[in-house]
Amino acid sequence: MSIYVVSLDGRGNRRVTHGGVVEFHGWSPDGTMIAFAGTRHGHRDVYTVPVVGGGETRLTSTGANDGPDFGPDGAIYFNSDRSGAMQIWRMNADGTHAEQLTHDDTNDWFPHVSADGKQMVYLSCTKAIVGQPANTDVSLRLMDISTGQSRVLVDLLGGEGTINAPSWSPDNHHLAFTGYEMLSASADGTEFVMVAPRPDIPSK
Repeated sequence: MSIYVVSLDGRGNRRVTHGGVVEFHGWSPDGTMIAFAGTRHGHRDVYTVPVVGGGETRLTSTGANDGPDFGPDGAIYFNSDRSGAMQIWRMNADGTHAEQLTHDDTNDWFPHVSADGKQMVYLSCTKAIVGQPANTDVSLRLMDISTGQSRVLVDLLGGEGTINAPSWSPDNHHLAFTGYEMLSASADGTEFVMVAPRPDIPSK
């Protein structure tokens, strides 16, 4: 799995990551860098790579790290279990000065900061969930970055894929996300999951 950049007219596509499993998560505010989660030698970390192509830069090495996205201030917001549980962290774009932003009694994933830099949405699940949450009860939480206070926006069946990528509206007032619905069991007893788009919800 690799990341490609392509123009909106479908021309000039180019590969910017090479080797290993990668997942795209965000663009830098100036449009020159991409933040992604990469698995190299069995370890998942946060990386950046220039949009024009070039060498990947590994920014994390402690614990399991995932879900990086740039904030409008140029910092990278990500989730990490380096403090014991999966929580939300922020660091400079060069990987320095990492600081923990959430101290919840949950596992927190996939942070995304609003365009005005005032709010952050992220996914929360119980600490009983090991690894990325999938097809389970989760919450979307909204944090006031200046105070560190957060509240639940919505509880839903979701997890991996619910809000992995940036999803704020340009006016900072709405969020788009995906919720799941469980279908009836098939004749052989297998359960299937249907991905169902959910309406965007006001953030204020």
